[in-house]
Amino acid sequence: MGGVSETKLDLHATIDRLFLFKSDLEAYFWDRTGEAALDERQRYQIALWVRQVSDRSAELSDVLLHMGCSTVIVTVTPAERESLRCALANLDRWIDEGTAFDDVLRSVAVVLHAADVICLRAAGGRRDATAGPDAAPSGPVAIACETRGAVVPLPRRAAR
Repeated sequence: MGGVSETKLDLHATIDRLFLFKSDLEAYFWDRTGEAALDERQRYQIALWVRQVSDRSAELSDVLLHMGCSTVIVTVTPAERESLRCALANLDRWIDEGTAFDDVLRSVAVVLHAADVICLRAAGGRRDATAGPDAAPSGPVAIACETRGAVVPLPRRAAR
């Protein structure tokens, strides 16, 4: 049995990937016209998928809020490290307008599973002590860092 080691997870990058995937799903929902138009059942499914991807983003944002930092350190076995590596790689997906509906379904299932693997592991991690205040996330994620009660969006800090 191999020993355990520490791995860093960038929650902000993971959340960004989920936002990008959700945007692709939304575009797929609205851009299908003509013979490729979606029926009502398919539209409902895609709306549900968008909500599920949003939920995963919110769950990861909750972990980020709890940690107060976008970089989390997790202790993993070699098998768990490989599982995380695969999960992170599986978030790098996009959906073209011409993608077949069943292929989109499979991609959504892979992305949801990947987000779950990352979130479950990150929730048991710890804040990266080497991450200073400049490592705090910015952009669409609102976090509570020093204030720990008020949720405020943090602007990107200027380089010193």
